[in-house]
Amino acid sequence: KKINHLNYKSHTADSFNEIFNNKYSSKPVKLSGELYLPKKKGKFPVVYIQHGTGHPKGHINFFQKVIVEMHKENIAVFIGDSYSKREKRLQGWRLGLAARVLDGLMVLNTLSEHKNIDPDKIGITGYSYGGMVAFFTAYPKLLDLVSNGKSFAAYMPVYPGCDIVFKDMKLV
Repeated sequence: KKINHLNYKSHTADSFNEIFNNKYSSKPVKLSGELYLPKKKGKFPVVYIQHGTGHPKGHINFFQKVIVEMHKENIAVFIGDSYSKREKRLQGWRLGLAARVLDGLMVLNTLSEHKNIDPDKIGITGYSYGGMVAFFTAYPKLLDLVSNGKSFAAYMPVYPGCDIVFKDMKLV
């Protein structure tokens, strides 16, 4: 498998209010993740895995299994890292959902521009808190504000919190 280190810019928003009022851009952060491409050449669909409160390094064995299975289907995998380049005090449960959702939408923007990624076939999944990110990145008003209307082609939140319902959420 071919691994590409991918950098992307995000912001550490303290609340969704900051996002809706466009007041988050004063808190920039440069983040990175790993893009695992199949061995073939071309543009690939990609599944973006957003980690939960645990550091992504703690789940590498699981991620490796997912990567192998996705590559069998010629699907790339991107594993983001919302922690390594942020202050220690903003890791685990202390990093709020708004900042994590911004990270997810910034990853969408970055992957959409990658030469080996099909911009119309970018999916997101996450587990636990990462599942909440996968769920919230489907919210149309956030997509309009942060990703110029671009959206993920597929969303698969795995055991996210189930206590929030959006009136205008669309399923894909």
